[in-house]
Amino acid sequence: MLIDFMGKFQNNLDQKNRLAVPAKLRGNLGSEFVVCKPLTKDIHCLYLYSLDGWQALVEKISEKASGETLTKLTRKLFMNADRVESDTQGRFTIRSEFCEYANLEKTVSIFGAGKRIELWNPEAFAEIEAEMEDLDDLGDFDFSEIDY
Repeated sequence: MLIDFMGKFQNNLDQKNRLAVPAKLRGNLGSEFVVCKPLTKDIHCLYLYSLDGWQALVEKISEKASGETLTKLTRKLFMNADRVESDTQGRFTIRSEFCEYANLEKTVSIFGAGKRIELWNPEAFAEIEAEMEDLDDLGDFDFSEIDY
């Protein structure tokens, strides 16, 4: 697993749908990257991938799927993605349809999720954070096997 992105931040979306990527996340993201909707319909956020991370995702999907399934996944993946470039301040423009999908308005919650960056509406992200508060409910996951 790529461990390129970590940390939690908030930034404001301006009137032109521009968002600045926090400086701590910019280095591994690069000035040109991919913003996309998740493949699953019940997750209403946006993902940012470095070009290398995007390529790895596409390759992984190609390895796991074939035939009509691969065709459908590839179509959905690429039609719900946008290759963007950030300016010298780390800002990039998010397509309005993407902002609507993720319900991004003024403030955006941004966090590093290992191989990608996720952009969330702050209220929706607060719900996700609340679910993460009690990791004791993970069933068969054995924390004693992790040295952290």
